[in-house]
Amino acid sequence: MTMGHVMLYTPADERVGPLTAISASITQEINGEYTCSVIALRQNVLHGSIIELKDANGKRQKFRVSCPEETLDHIRLEGEHITCDLREDMIVDRGWEDRPGSYVWPQLLQAGISETRFTGASNIETINSMKIVRKNILAAILGSADNSFLNRFGGEMQRDNYQVNMLQRLGSDRGYRVQYRVNLTGLEVYEDASEIVNRVIPTCLNDVDGVVRLPEIYIDSTRIAQTPIPHVRHIHFGDIRVGVEDDDGIVQYPTLASAYTEMRNRVQALYTSGADMPQVGAVVRFVDLSKTDQYADYADLLDLELGDTVRADYDGRTVTQRMVAYSWDAIRQEYSNITLGFVQPSEAALLARYSTVVQQETHESVRNGMIRPLVKNINELNESVVNAVGMFATRFVNPDGSVRIYYHDQPVLENSQIIEYYPEPGSRVWTDQGWQGGSPAWQYGYSNRGLLVMRLIATVGLNAEWVWVSENENLATHL
Repeated sequence: MTMGHVMLYTPADERVGPLTAISASITQEINGEYTCSVIALRQNVLHGSIIELKDANGKRQKFRVSCPEETLDHIRLEGEHITCDLREDMIVDRGWEDRPGSYVWPQLLQAGISETRFTGASNIETINSMKIVRKNILAAILGSADNSFLNRFGGEMQRDNYQVNMLQRLGSDRGYRVQYRVNLTGLEVYEDASEIVNRVIPTCLNDVDGVVRLPEIYIDSTRIAQTPIPHVRHIHFGDIRVGVEDDDGIVQYPTLASAYTEMRNRVQALYTSGADMPQVGAVVRFVDLSKTDQYADYADLLDLELGDTVRADYDGRTVTQRMVAYSWDAIRQEYSNITLGFVQPSEAALLARYSTVVQQETHESVRNGMIRPLVKNINELNESVVNAVGMFATRFVNPDGSVRIYYHDQPVLENSQIIEYYPEPGSRVWTDQGWQGGSPAWQYGYSNRGLLVMRLIATVGLNAEWVWVSENENLATHL
């Protein structure tokens, strides 16, 4: 039995001494799991202790242990990479406006209440805006919400203890190849068709913010016949507005025809990016020839890293993909298996660029008072009775003379948790998540036809899940 030593630290990261490990493995995936599993001879290990293992890059990485399990002779330790500590601190309220990812990233790592151990850099120059309110740091980085760093700027996280970088891409193509009957011992090829989109219904806005559809309604992928049934999604391109000047005073889409052309081009670009194709990957088990005497001279060529491109030759075919995950034997210092596939976000993340644009526009609409004049009368009425139900009111006068009124549970709007707003007569939205710097996340609402909408309203925005709330009702046009 091969044994090795694993260094043990207290929960405060003070060195204790070595554990004698019977087995130790590390699993890591791009922007995902980074964990370890260790079985060692029995020794007292506290919950929250830190263990240190040598990873696939030859560096000693720290993992935070949770719930050690003891038997008469052994102890089993499951741990998450030390970057999981970012989950325990919270960003109260922090925003960045029109900044590159390389500027935002190091500040984001330090934006919590007390966590200052983690530093890093980014080479992402994409410019975007993001605002984080009462969210833990790790969720602000990798969370599924549209305003996470990953969804706003993209990137792949490089984790090295307390040094955390966000790069455009991990790894490279250095000609790594695994071959059947040479160093390939197993290959399982798989396809994932769960996130295919091959029929898109695009919409944009006219000069009075009405929703516009294409004359042909939807656009099919050229590969639509490759699935038993069409996979239909609605995408609202809120930044395409007919006859409206942008911030530079330029009318990008002067006519409906120009808006139609842009929508068609964007949908085709989505298909070109592979949204209409299944994800193809493989789990590869192989012998690392760099650990054998016969191939010692080729060790540098066979140093495989997360994100590297790999070609797997098997049964007359070659699978060429990036290594997106691996399992590493930390005692033998060799790969147990690697996973090849796409680093492709979920459907929600694929469409995040467009839903983000819509949400930002809706934020502006609420802030700037782009609501119908009829709202003024009902707001005046509601203001006259609001104190009778124990709520407070804050009034904003718009440039056109109309009024926006928010009702809230505390005297000061910014300090309130429960906030209500009436976009137009008979419609209402409300939240218990607070003002959030002027961008409250409306959680519930109903339209002026009494249609109740719960859960499907998020961050004052529109998304494909609820833009068309019923065949005859489009709540999005009222916000």
